[in-house]
Amino acid sequence: MKQSLERTGIRLLILFIGILFGGTAIVWIKASDENPMLVASYRLLVAAVVLTPFFLRDLGKFPGNYGWKQFSWAILPAAALAFHLMTWVVGARMTLASNAVLIANLTPVAVPFFVWIFYKEKVNLQEILGTLLALAGLVWITSSTLAFSQTNFIGEIICFVSMLGFALYLALGGCI
Repeated sequence: MKQSLERTGIRLLILFIGILFGGTAIVWIKASDENPMLVASYRLLVAAVVLTPFFLRDLGKFPGNYGWKQFSWAILPAAALAFHLMTWVVGARMTLASNAVLIANLTPVAVPFFVWIFYKEKVNLQEILGTLLALAGLVWITSSTLAFSQTNFIGEIICFVSMLGFALYLALGGCI
């Protein structure tokens, strides 16, 4: 019982730290003047360092040998995540923080379509209607920003492409 409570506490701490870092990422990105590719590399490096102990812990539970074949399954999702992080930093610096975060959080709207493309999973009517509604809102926000600044508009387009990269990463994660 005590061990179970300790595990729950550790998991909640990890969750809290993840939410804190994810929720403040836009602030740190906009405050930084570091090269966007370097910022993305730092984020990936920190994630790799944090997740490696969990990988090593669970490696023994993998049935059979874990070799290059299994490792290669992660290459395409990793490239999609790296693409997302690089484009996110560029786009987020070019537009309003609120718009960049909103666009990045449209990921759940795009994931079902990538899953449909890769796994032939059926997209239902609610997902299609939700996507159309979200895209209409995005067009409304983006068009109002275009009148404000062309740089903001381009930043929002880059954030949208970044969001698609993250949706691709999440969809490809299903093959591992």
